[in-house]
Amino acid sequence: MTNVTKGFLAVLATCWVFAAFAVMPARAATVCEASKVCDFTNGNIGYKACLGRLAKDQDRELNRLYSQLRSMLRGSDADGSIGGGERARSWPLFKKGQKFWLKFRDHQCEAESQVAHGGTAASGYYANCLCNLTYHRNNDFKRMLDDYSAR
Repeated sequence: MTNVTKGFLAVLATCWVFAAFAVMPARAATVCEASKVCDFTNGNIGYKACLGRLAKDQDRELNRLYSQLRSMLRGSDADGSIGGGERARSWPLFKKGQKFWLKFRDHQCEAESQVAHGGTAASGYYANCLCNLTYHRNNDFKRMLDDYSAR
């Protein structure tokens, strides 16, 4: 094989590699990234700080909804109906499940932040994960509140 042929094949192989990457789907944005609240206007540090604020906002909402569910599950209805009995029996299970979920969330986000290999992006990955998982847990809580309210 001549040097020209080898060079041509090398260029062709490089084009195939770039073409393969061009058609690969991009990673889907998480709920918190897709909200477009945070951008890189203030640089990477500002972006990570913004994701951290979004995560804290979701965590505050989680605590608010948790308190509502706790009151609903631990409370009793004046007429002694479904509130205090069946719902009260749900409370210890719900509380235990929430403790496990919090551990899962924290471990999952720690694992996701490892994609940065300890670099400066790790805190952004962690905050984004916290925001996203907590957002979805908040939706679970809202659904549960609706379900319990309907009964």
